[in-house]
Amino acid sequence: MSSICNREELTNEELMAGLSAEPDLYAVIMDRYTDKLSRYIKRISFVREDELEDILQEVFVKAYEKSTSFDRSLSFNAWIYRITHNTAINYWKKNKRYREGESLDEDESEYLERMLADNSTLEEIMRGADIRLVQSALKNIKEKYRAILILRFFEEQNYQEISDVLKIPPGTVATNIHRAKKALAKQVTLLEKPKRT
Repeated sequence: MSSICNREELTNEELMAGLSAEPDLYAVIMDRYTDKLSRYIKRISFVREDELEDILQEVFVKAYEKSTSFDRSLSFNAWIYRITHNTAINYWKKNKRYREGESLDEDESEYLERMLADNSTLEEIMRGADIRLVQSALKNIKEKYRAILILRFFEEQNYQEISDVLKIPPGTVATNIHRAKKALAKQVTLLEKPKRT
């Protein structure tokens, strides 16, 4: 039996490799990823707290069931985010509606600033936009664009990880980030129009 200290020092990939002999190692994975995956689910699907818990539980069950087929050549992080992404999107499609949620908090504005930093036109449009307005705009853009913005700027995933999560080529990641930022800026502009008139 691994000691608790030793378990905490194992990489995610090492934990996965040891699951068949020590299934309770999975608790370490769950501890490491509960908060991260909860935030991602909430950001991408705008679900209520009770729904979020159900989705997260389903994610951990699926990941455990698929642990024997985990491809060690992939990043564990991308692998579990892929399962989370698919589970959250399937839940949303099944329910065919957005939930009102608190996907963005006031203190998350730094992520938005990072998202805008490399596009001056977008930055100009978004400068001074209310955080709740941006949240509404995120709800209104295509799911593929919302997902890519959240993965890149909120979850801080690199292009290869995003490619693995969304199953698209890395070059498409860059293109879709650019398109997603434009789509978000357009939505913010549309939502602001009634206020300006």
